[in-house]
Amino acid sequence: YLGDEISLENLTSIDGTVFDGLRRATSDAFLHEPDLVLIQYGVYDAFGYVSTATYKTALQEMVDVAKQARADIIIFGPTLVNYGGGAMEWGVDRPYAIAAREVARANGVLFIDLGQHLARFGGGVDPDTHPAAAMEIVGDKLSRIFNFGPDLTTRERVHPSLSTQQFLGERAFEDLKNGPPVSDFSYTGVATHG
Repeated sequence: YLGDEISLENLTSIDGTVFDGLRRATSDAFLHEPDLVLIQYGVYDAFGYVSTATYKTALQEMVDVAKQARADIIIFGPTLVNYGGGAMEWGVDRPYAIAAREVARANGVLFIDLGQHLARFGGGVDPDTHPAAAMEIVGDKLSRIFNFGPDLTTRERVHPSLSTQQFLGERAFEDLKNGPPVSDFSYTGVATHG
């Protein structure tokens, strides 16, 4: 992929989960001997209540197949989505980002957390703000990432707007060139679905 020409094969499945990726990785994804494999799942895994342990196992198997094919690998964390309810309204797929980060770290591959990049759209709130009010303020700000303009007649809650996708592309390229930004803190999460 460092030559004069780049070929791209998009193996995305609509509403795809990590199981779709694993099926492709073990069937046709490596027929054209790719130099670079980009892996991103988590949104529809969250919607389908796939356990994070199962998700990690499937991601690891995809990484193993890619390594066996001698391909470079980048794992992306899922974007933010506006689903769930209560405290999980904006965080339903974040446990999958944490799991993806762990798989990437264990394999020494680049991890780019798209959801973390989008989180900056939420801004901050005064520390004295009541937690429910703070979530409403941040949620209103985050909703901008789904603003497709007045022509969209139904509320989009999964796919970021074109300008947000451009922002994510620029951030991902910066992370590729310079490495992901270093943070002085870490976060973790636990989710249960009832």
